[in-house]
Amino acid sequence: MLIMKNKFIKLGVMSAALIALVSSCLGGAKEKAGNSLSPLSWDSVHCEKVLSLNNDTMRYETEQTFLFPTNDTTLYRLNAQRVFGDSVPNVEPDSLLTLHSLSLVPDEELERGSIKILDSVTASKERPETDYFNPNYTFFEENKLMYQDDVVVSIQYYNYVYLGGAHGMGSYSYLVYDRKSQSMVTEEDLFDEKDKGDFELLFAKQLVEKMKKEYETYDPEEPMWQSMENVKPNGNFYLTEHSLVYQFNHYEIGAYALGTPTLEIPYELIKNLIKKDSPIARIIEKRK
Repeated sequence: MLIMKNKFIKLGVMSAALIALVSSCLGGAKEKAGNSLSPLSWDSVHCEKVLSLNNDTMRYETEQTFLFPTNDTTLYRLNAQRVFGDSVPNVEPDSLLTLHSLSLVPDEELERGSIKILDSVTASKERPETDYFNPNYTFFEENKLMYQDDVVVSIQYYNYVYLGGAHGMGSYSYLVYDRKSQSMVTEEDLFDEKDKGDFELLFAKQLVEKMKKEYETYDPEEPMWQSMENVKPNGNFYLTEHSLVYQFNHYEIGAYALGTPTLEIPYELIKNLIKKDSPIARIIEKRK
């Protein structure tokens, strides 16, 4: 997720001038209905801003897209908390995006009130050369639907931050929502403790086979790869109609050049290890 979410608490006491910026994002929110197992409907809002600080000596270029359900209030809340943090202001989604972009700005700049929102024409102009570095920082965030049925909903969250240096840093996380219990799904909801060891062995085997197949340079003795045989499930997963999919972020299991690999484990391989009333078991049963 984007950094500095704790600043939502401070945003409630921002100056009137900053709060007035809320209305400038695109999109709108539909009225949210109560929870049900009827088909989910979705809406989204999008916001792009260039925040100018200290007389344009520093810029924050932000782009955010927020996808949300319009007829499941519990999922809406969990989804919003994943993007904006636990202290979510009670405002419309488009306003949340603006508040979130402002939360990226250092506290001292908020207190000085030196922030300006640049229009597209001004933002496209090159800044005058100076004797010191004028940084451009980039923040990008979006969430999107990976899978949904009347059993689960899987949502992906992608966040990219560039704060200078050779490259930025992007990361993925997921929310899997059980529509029956109206709660987030964890690994503990999928596997019994007695089967955890067997699943970890299967997981490591599948990961090694994937690396050997997709990377010709795979060598478990090389530092770039670490020891894939010892990698365990990381809790960062989502469910589809046919598979349990794990996501690894940069540096999690290898060098930056390895990227952000995924490991897809077909339900057929783990059907004897999962809990009988787990979401996976219900997805399998639904397909029969």
